[in-house]
Amino acid sequence: MSHLTVSAKDMSDAGAKPAQEALRPMSFKMSLLLWSIPTIIFVISFYGVIPWLESLGIPPMASFLTASIIPMAWMLTAALVGYHKVEGRPSTRSAFSRRMRFPKPRLKDVLLGIGVYLVGLVGLVLLTRVVHLLINGGLLPMPQNLPLFLDPRATISGASLDAAAGGTMRGQWELVILYLVYLFFNIAGEELWWRGYILPRQELRHGQWTWVMHGTLWAFFHLFKWWDILAILPLTLAMSFSAQRLRNNWPAAIAHLLGNLSFFLLILAGVLGLMS
Repeated sequence: MSHLTVSAKDMSDAGAKPAQEALRPMSFKMSLLLWSIPTIIFVISFYGVIPWLESLGIPPMASFLTASIIPMAWMLTAALVGYHKVEGRPSTRSAFSRRMRFPKPRLKDVLLGIGVYLVGLVGLVLLTRVVHLLINGGLLPMPQNLPLFLDPRATISGASLDAAAGGTMRGQWELVILYLVYLFFNIAGEELWWRGYILPRQELRHGQWTWVMHGTLWAFFHLFKWWDILAILPLTLAMSFSAQRLRNNWPAAIAHLLGNLSFFLLILAGVLGLMS
């Protein structure tokens, strides 16, 4: 991680500006390191924490959401620590939004976010068919005992949602609350870590094609469910491209949010008893 080269005396001189605008370029080796840590945490959470929670009697869906919060919370914490402690930046909204590239949101940002999401959605639909062919052909192995709501081969139904909820999903509003907590850490953690803290530093080293490396690494962050990497790659690349090109992370964050709302709507429909 980067360290400021400004002394305490320099910072305390009257009229001297803190050097928080300076960023150090991030090497590919450092990018791999900062990619691998949350990736490994997610793999451990998925294949270690989830089975442990289920052994305690917690249903599969609640176990998945709870375990998934762990790597997301780590990324949010790491981004804030990097901002405050490593780079020594002030706790002001203006400084934070400038460094993390979250200016005052505009309607244009929302529309761009919808556009980025639609580009990724088209890629997702097309490549999901390829993924199914690879799975059916035995070229893409799948883990055993995968919950139906995470299995691309399964058809989601009221029965499968009830099984994931541990009996019946109807009326389990705690799942809605748990998902909203997960969604907060998911969007805040990933956006501040990947595109807020890391991407601007990568750009200084890798230039105009940084988004390709960044989007690919972010796709492979989902290594815990490797069967989805190919299908989500168009969305991760589109989000990284927009973030670098616009120097504004709102469109990517909005596209990310839209991409996760489908699962939320599925849970909400199950809780309301609308799934059959």
